[in-house]
Amino acid sequence: MTLNKLKEKLSRGEVAFGLVVTIPDPGVVYSLSQVGYDFFFLDMEHGPVGLWNLPTFVVALKASKTEALVRVPWNDFVVVKQVLDVGVYNLVFPMVSDPEAAERAVEATRYPPEGIRGCGPWMAALDVGHEEYIKRANDEIGVFVQIEKAEAVERIDEILSVEGLTGVYCGPSDMSLSLGFLPDPDHPEVVSRFRRVMDSCRRHGKVGGIAAGTPSRGRFWVEQGARLVVVGSDRRILSEGAREVLREARGGTAKVRPG
Repeated sequence: MTLNKLKEKLSRGEVAFGLVVTIPDPGVVYSLSQVGYDFFFLDMEHGPVGLWNLPTFVVALKASKTEALVRVPWNDFVVVKQVLDVGVYNLVFPMVSDPEAAERAVEATRYPPEGIRGCGPWMAALDVGHEEYIKRANDEIGVFVQIEKAEAVERIDEILSVEGLTGVYCGPSDMSLSLGFLPDPDHPEVVSRFRRVMDSCRRHGKVGGIAAGTPSRGRFWVEQGARLVVVGSDRRILSEGAREVLREARGGTAKVRPG
C-alpha cells in the first residue's frame, strides 16, 4: 500500500488536478475532497496556513483520496520536518533557482543517511507504525521546487538532474515580476519560459507542475506537458458561486458586485 497517493498517480504518467484550499474547517475540507480533486494546495508561504492549523487539513483529508501538497514558507529544515511529522507527503519549496537549493530541499525531507530530517513523526506514523514509516518515508515523500525566476529557467536542466527531486512547480506571477512586468500568466515571455521548463521535465522524466489558476489555462498547460496543475481556489469558487446565486435570484440580468 502506498503512503502517497499523489506521487503514485504521477508515477503512472497521469495528470493530477488540484485546488488551493485556505478555509481551515474540517467539514469544508472534507466536503471539497469528495468532489474528486487529486490534491489540495495548502500555502504556508502566502496563505493563511500554518503549523497551528495544518493538522486540521491533514486529518480532514485522511478519509478521502485527496492528498495535501504543502508549500512551505522557506527551506527551513525545522519547519520542513514539522510539516512532514504532521503527516504531509508532498512539499513545494519556493524560490529555487539553482541545483544547490534543490539539493537542500531534498535533503531536508530525508532521514539520514540521505538527508538531515530529525526523527519524530508523531502523526505521520499513525497509519503504519513508527518503524514502518521510518523505513518508507524517504521513498514516499514528494519534493517539488518552485520555478519563479528567469535565472531558474536558465538552469532548469541542472535543477532537474538533482537526485530525489520529484518535479517542479511553476509560478507565473513571480516569473512575470522577475521579467520586469506586472503578473500576467498569459504573457508570451512567461509562456515561452514555462514551455521550456515542461520540455525539460519530459527529457528528465520529472513532473512539471504549474499554478494555472483557471480550468481553461489548466487545459492549455496539460497540452504543454504539465501533470501537476492547480486550477482554482476555494475562496474563488465560494465568491463566484455566491455571486451567481444572487444574480439568478435577481432575475439573471441584475447587477451584482464584481469580485
